Amino acid sequence: ASAASRAAKRHEARLRHLRHSINGWVSSVCPAFDGMYACPAAAYLPVLLPALLQALEDRDQDLSRSARACAELSANTPMLPREILTQVLASAVAVARSKSWHVRAAVLPVLQVLVFRHQFVVSDDDMHTVRELTVELLTDAQLEVREMASAAVAVLVRLSGEDFALSLRHKFDAWARTPIAAR
Repeated sequence: ASAASRAAKRHEARLRHLRHSINGWVSSVCPAFDGMYACPAAAYLPVLLPALLQALEDRDQDLSRSARACAELSANTPMLPREILTQVLASAVAVARSKSWHVRAAVLPVLQVLVFRHQFVVSDDDMHTVRELTVELLTDAQLEVREMASAAVAVLVRLSGEDFALSLRHKFDAWARTPIAAR
């Protein structure tokens, strides 16, 4: 094997070890703040959450499952300060642009939980960004992503109220009028 191939394999192995370490750390810290009012890992979530979500692409199924569970634990953090919440939401939205449909689908439940849990402190701009992303993912090429987006939109309609529901109605009406190309 070439030197580049060996270097790539070493890099992949190192990345896998780092992902296992992150998963272990998050899974040991997150359950500890169940009854707390503040998350001891809050300052690290904007960096940790994308790493956890990107670990879903790993071929190691145990690592992928563990990363999904850790991302869900991270999303369930209590009372994030608004500045950190904005950073966490921005990093999740950035990860939602991934080429991997597994990652795009996994971001949606995380966003749902984050927005629901912090519905009284999330800024209007952040809520707008999450709504736009979720509606955009309704048109994703991958069925599983569209299904997750439809569940997320349902939660957002409940949280956002009638104005958002009416804006969706107009958008959905326009989509319904768009002819589908023959295959």
